[in-house]
Amino acid sequence: SKIEQVVLGALPLAIATVNSDPNLLPGIEMKFLAADIGRSNADSLAALGIRIMTEMRDSGTVAFIGPDDSCRSEALVAAAWNLPLISYKCEDPEVSDSRVYYTFARTLPPTSKISKSVVALLRAFSWTKIVVVCETRPAWSEKLKDYLQNYGITVMDTFTVNDYIPIFESKLDDIVTATYLRTRVYLFVGEHIALVDFVKCLQKRRLLYTGDYIIVSVDDKIYDPQRRIDITQRNYIDPYLPDRNMSQDVKFGFRSVLKLTPTHIINPNFKEVCERIKNYSVRPPFCVPYHSEIFKTIAMPIQAAYLYDAVMIYARAATELLAEGEDPRNGSAILSKIRNRSYHSLQGYDVFIDKNGDAEGNFTVVSLLDDEETNGTFKILSMQPVGYFQYSDNDTGGIPRFRYINPKREIQWVGPEPPRAVPECGFTGELCRDDVDEELDDPSSNINDWRDWRLQVALLAATALVVVAAVFAFKHYRYEQKLACILWKIELKDLTMIPSDVSDSCNEKSV
Repeated sequence: SKIEQVVLGALPLAIATVNSDPNLLPGIEMKFLAADIGRSNADSLAALGIRIMTEMRDSGTVAFIGPDDSCRSEALVAAAWNLPLISYKCEDPEVSDSRVYYTFARTLPPTSKISKSVVALLRAFSWTKIVVVCETRPAWSEKLKDYLQNYGITVMDTFTVNDYIPIFESKLDDIVTATYLRTRVYLFVGEHIALVDFVKCLQKRRLLYTGDYIIVSVDDKIYDPQRRIDITQRNYIDPYLPDRNMSQDVKFGFRSVLKLTPTHIINPNFKEVCERIKNYSVRPPFCVPYHSEIFKTIAMPIQAAYLYDAVMIYARAATELLAEGEDPRNGSAILSKIRNRSYHSLQGYDVFIDKNGDAEGNFTVVSLLDDEETNGTFKILSMQPVGYFQYSDNDTGGIPRFRYINPKREIQWVGPEPPRAVPECGFTGELCRDDVDEELDDPSSNINDWRDWRLQVALLAATALVVVAAVFAFKHYRYEQKLACILWKIELKDLTMIPSDVSDSCNEKSV
């Protein structure tokens, strides 16, 4: 995109830095030629790139910086000419073979480095079934998918997004519509402007309020602590969009986003350097379209630092060769001064380039956490570093481990626990139905059910008999109690009255 072309200003800035440093290439002025060869992953454009490289070589060029995207053909030609080629944006995994591309190096960590961190994060939370939304970048689509499959992560589906602008939001909405019922984990590899709209599409269905979904985003933009609170805002475009009232939904939705970004810049002067890069980018020969509002708000892509570093490590290597009396046009000699060494990056820390000429990646996971630096009665969430990736001392190319920076400040999940890769009963309830079917189809289970049924009937019958006997016993007891309490009576008609004079005469006679 045009915004990403602002990184080109790092090239003339680095050249100016080299020429002003008396310790780098003393007595020699470094100059550069620029050429646009398009997206070199197409075969026809690869031929164009090689033709332009040939013209540059014939005009006296002694080293190449670039190109973008795929660089396999260009790196092979540079090796044939024994001229160094140092890339700042090429992610092609094929060129990580120093036996073939022996004059090639890059300051951009290749996809294999980034893929390891992605796999480590997914495995840390058992997210083994995912949907990938990715830019149209062959290196990503090939290498990343291979890594995912090799480490037991199933890719349910893959969708591509490239050169995104908000008028294409319907494409993202179609992706959500096609996938949200059969996934809970999205791996989003794309620009931040597209990520914001992707979260918006999920929130239109209120999917990120339940804690069931998670988005793992691979972001090549530099994390800026100064913009940690308004990380979801795109001030250069959001105020002009018709659905800007969704901003609060999007902000809450970012609680379900984990961004994997290059490690935070520690160079205290980096912000000023970025402003100088922007100023150089609008000048010839690049002439990047300038808009004051856009230039104020955009975050500088990390490729700007990679491009600056590419020029500087070449200048350092060439300076060392000149001091030893060797030819700086010797590409293999230049690379011997670059491989298996560290250099101090514009980002403020040292970066190691391995034996294949690949820069090691330093990546951090950021997520929304309670902001402890803000004042007020209401809690404010901001994007903050939460985790990193640790390789073991005896690592031989394996996957690193995800570690929390501060164990007391873990990821603040929307739900009580991390989202599951698959719901407990499956996406359509199929896992629970399978359990029931297995029980019904199991003969031993049927026998046990039959025995349990007979036992239950026997117990029910015995209980009934006990209840009946108890009722009769109670009634008999109550009857005896009533008899004992009755007062006996004799009806008057049943009595025979004997007169008292008869009794007296009888007594007299007897006397």
